[in-house]
Amino acid sequence: MYFGPKSEELLDLRMKYEKIFGYDPNGDVEIEITDHDEYAALLKKCIEERKDMFDILGI
Repeated sequence: MYFGPKSEELLDLRMKYEKIFGYDPNGDVEIEITDHDEYAALLKKCIEERKDMFDILGI
């Protein structure tokens, strides 16, 4: 779950992620991220590679 500041970019990335994987990446996920840029980069990579954050992070 992301606890940092929100931006239009993050909201857009979250919507794209949810459309691909069927769930909001900021939901009940057991991953805590506080850095905006780190979270945005993770979501972009997930979307580009069509892999969810668990696969990208190896969890």
